[in-house]
Amino acid sequence: MRTAGQSLPVSLLRAARPKQWMKNVLVAAAPGAAGVLGQRRVLEHTALAFVAFCLVASGTYLLNDVRDIESDRRHPTKQRRPIAAGDVPEGLAIVVGIIVIAAGLAVGVAVNWKFSVVLGVYMAITVAYTVRLKHVTVVDIAAVASGYVIRAVAGGVAVPVPISEWFLIVAAAGSLFMVAGKRHGEHLDLGDRECELLRTAGSLHDLGKIGVRDDILNKPGPLTDEEWEIMRRHPDIGADMLAQHSALAQVAPLVRHHHERWDGSGYPAGLKGDVIPFGARILSVADSFDTITGTRLYRRSLMTPIEGVEDISRRAGHWRERDDCRTHWQCASLRQCASSGQTP
Repeated sequence: MRTAGQSLPVSLLRAARPKQWMKNVLVAAAPGAAGVLGQRRVLEHTALAFVAFCLVASGTYLLNDVRDIESDRRHPTKQRRPIAAGDVPEGLAIVVGIIVIAAGLAVGVAVNWKFSVVLGVYMAITVAYTVRLKHVTVVDIAAVASGYVIRAVAGGVAVPVPISEWFLIVAAAGSLFMVAGKRHGEHLDLGDRECELLRTAGSLHDLGKIGVRDDILNKPGPLTDEEWEIMRRHPDIGADMLAQHSALAQVAPLVRHHHERWDGSGYPAGLKGDVIPFGARILSVADSFDTITGTRLYRRSLMTPIEGVEDISRRAGHWRERDDCRTHWQCASLRQCASSGQTP
């Protein structure tokens, strides 16, 4: 039975998850970083790329909800989704889903053939996730994270603009934070809105490094005091950029403070204790883990995943609250991934 006061078109639109379209803004990352987003042709291709990803993603949501209809009906919150609630007939959802996906792929071809290939890869991974991968531990994390990286790469291919190694590293690290935010949110029983903020902040946490010189970002040795001063500006740069957009304004504080520490020794504001936004504290844990276990252009990883978890645990009380049960879940989640030799 359809929800009172909602027409079928409105229910169908809700099932297409328009709120999730914000993720596809990542297609503007590469042309934005290259400083060409203001050019008319570039803006047109970027807009088409955004539309193509929105269509393909929405079509996939419809098909996914049909497939998961029984489990969604048993879920305390997912049971309110339009298809699970009976607001949208299953047959209609399947037909519309296929049509929308086909339309998205057609838009992709209109951009250029290379972009359509990248979009096809995204579609293949998304379908595989819906059918199988979301039920496979660790692999499900990689599949979801890859979607963000593919969006960022697709934006560069659509224009096209060269994609640097550093851009790929930032995009990959961002995908880690997105998944970390999602997983921690599930452990902490955060609402959908809070989880979405964490995912978005994770993807954009190092956006401000666009304003840091490459010779500083890629320097193999220790940074000088002057270079550190420049590097420490990147959270403010990124947060200021996000704060200018109403849809991303709530993400800005998480990006601005993800380098703060519980004991006040962090930057840029030197916040201490509970004054630090909780979402920023979660990103801080993921950032620390990625820094000490990840590979950089100028060095190999400093620690194994297990060593990284132990190092983060030893810093409890300095970087985050020692007795906070949420910290326990943060470390436990990382430890589970580390025990299998995988990053989260």
